[in-house]
Amino acid sequence: MVPVVLADDHAVVRQGLRALVESNPQFVVVGEAADGHEAVEMVKRRKPRVLIADLMMPGLNGLETIKKVLRLKLGTRVIILSIYRNEAYVLEALRNGAAGYVAKESGGAELFEALRVAVAGRRYLSPRILDASIGSHSSQGTILQNAQTG
Repeated sequence: MVPVVLADDHAVVRQGLRALVESNPQFVVVGEAADGHEAVEMVKRRKPRVLIADLMMPGLNGLETIKKVLRLKLGTRVIILSIYRNEAYVLEALRNGAAGYVAKESGGAELFEALRVAVAGRRYLSPRILDASIGSHSSQGTILQNAQTG
């Protein structure tokens, strides 16, 4: 089983994510955090293969959390799960080393695909994010499409 840590400042979101993630026998939730600082400490203690983190959390946001988790050099992959589909956030998350960016309105199948892709060492971008990007700015969309294959 692939160990996963969840980080979101809303308890009900974490509870729903836990139920969803643990409905798949490939994954097990080994910890939860309510903010970025707590997420980094949880990653240090539990050494998960994947951290699923919200973009906007108190204390330390998801973008900074990515950097701090990667500096630990534990091999933890970070997937951002966010309501924000703004290209600037997506690109910054990718620059900071995110293994994936999934829109919160996505379904469970998409989150599981993002988890499998991240564990395999590749990057995953929600099709909703790619579609929005391509529709609004084709040059940026190209950047995001290239980032997905990286």
